[in-house]
Amino acid sequence: MKEGKWEKKLLEGRELAGKTLGVIGLGNIGRIVADRARGLRMSVVGYDPFMTAERAAELGIELVPLETLFARADAITVHTPLTAETKGLVNDTSIAKMKKGVLLVNAARGGIYDEAALIRGLDSGQIGGVGLDVFLEEPPGLTDIVKHPKVVVTPHLGASTEEAQLRVAVEIAQQVVAYLQTGEITNSVNAPSVPREMASLLGPYLALARALGQFVGQADSIRPKTIEIEAAGEAATLPSAPIVNTALAGLLGRFFDVPVNAVNAPLLAKDGGIEVREQRTTQKRGEFSTLVTLSLVAADGQRTSVSGTLASDGTPRLVRWGKFEMEAHLDGSILVVRNQDRPGVIGTVGTILGAAGINVSSMQMGLDKSVHEAAALWALDSQLPASVLEQIRGTKEITQACPVTIGRGE
Repeated sequence: MKEGKWEKKLLEGRELAGKTLGVIGLGNIGRIVADRARGLRMSVVGYDPFMTAERAAELGIELVPLETLFARADAITVHTPLTAETKGLVNDTSIAKMKKGVLLVNAARGGIYDEAALIRGLDSGQIGGVGLDVFLEEPPGLTDIVKHPKVVVTPHLGASTEEAQLRVAVEIAQQVVAYLQTGEITNSVNAPSVPREMASLLGPYLALARALGQFVGQADSIRPKTIEIEAAGEAATLPSAPIVNTALAGLLGRFFDVPVNAVNAPLLAKDGGIEVREQRTTQKRGEFSTLVTLSLVAADGQRTSVSGTLASDGTPRLVRWGKFEMEAHLDGSILVVRNQDRPGVIGTVGTILGAAGINVSSMQMGLDKSVHEAAALWALDSQLPASVLEQIRGTKEITQACPVTIGRGE
């Protein structure tokens, strides 16, 4: 029209009403897109390995396997980070499984779609059109995908609106003022949001909470439906949110491919349909003047818990795992073993580790007399090779052997 052309017969669109939108990644942005699509009277199917079907149904989204989404969707949009698992997620193989004439949109991260595969799909007619706001290399230049007549492209505009820019500027100014006036830190991406005067007191507890989360997340196979975090004694006198969020970050790192920290962990738990319960009591638990307990409850009722306190030097110390009472330092590489309470098991494990040249700096164990089962934590000076782990697992009396790595996190 700007050039004086009237090509009405050459231009024909497609209605969105009654069509099916496939949303890959049901985080904050994915859910917003799904909500907008329902406003256009579209059906929405979604794929997200960390969301429950119940939570998706609450959002008006039918949760389906990725293969089903490819087969059913008339249009597909991705809202995931670029990871090893999502790189090239849409490629020649996945495009072949889609409806003929499917519409593809990527406003998330360049590289999730294989650009060369998109061109082949467009040229063959398998893909009806593509919309791209992000590219593998930015700026992309005048590439084949940019020049293609069936591709609509924008220069990574994302949040480039007047309202969004104003909102971000105001929020940043407010956070800087709060820090300068009171030392308060909010919306930090690499540290818990805590007042300056509490940082030195909270620091050891944050390390403890993270270590407990990391331990139970790796040592137990439970996928939690409910997470309970209790601070008792001195721990209950401190701000609870940083302790809770840091424990979640340590735990949920096992379940998510994206980096998990104390800022995004509560949101990831909520998105995954996980209920987080917080309990506080200033009363001591047994002999411990301060104690943090992390409990996981699965959808089928299966339950596990881990408790820890601070050693005299302020470092994290495990004092209970399930029914096993023990005293173990939580740091570095740990071999966790559960076995029938029979003579010779410790010697067998020690012999296997010694033969493999793996030094043991300490070993702590606990006993559940009711079922004649023992648990031991072996602190190792190096990572445990898979072949050695399998040899330990092959020992007759051993019911569980797994490596656990406790790190300081972000």
